[in-house]
Amino acid sequence: MDSPRSEQTQWFSTELAPHESALRAYLHSLVNPSEVDDLVQETYVRVLRAHERGPIAHPRGLLFATARNAARDLFRRRTTANTIPITEFVASRVFDGAPNAAETASRQQETDLLATAIAELPPRCREILVLPIPLIIQFPSSQ
Repeated sequence: MDSPRSEQTQWFSTELAPHESALRAYLHSLVNPSEVDDLVQETYVRVLRAHERGPIAHPRGLLFATARNAARDLFRRRTTANTIPITEFVASRVFDGAPNAAETASRQQETDLLATAIAELPPRCREILVLPIPLIIQFPSSQ
């Protein structure tokens, strides 16, 4: 007694495999050559699943109709799934321009050092240096 697997293999060999070259030529007219192998496999899977559910009256017709539908599904997925491969990400899309904690702390320390240095200047020098700056700099008290 034949197992279901061997029966399916025999059916594939007699009903589908002879049409593979015509199927590939048909798919070449529909999609990019790089996608033909994947579509052939997808077509075979779909037809074999249909065969598991019951007998198929016209396997060749189903094979080509299934291939056409698989190609349509491919185009549909391509238009709805607007994906960008990770290798094509532009740095500005993932770059956060805000300063991180280390930069913020460094700037604060530099500002404190500058304010201390200005506070230690003689009064007239400090006044000349600070007057044209519109920012208000708070100096640490010298006492």
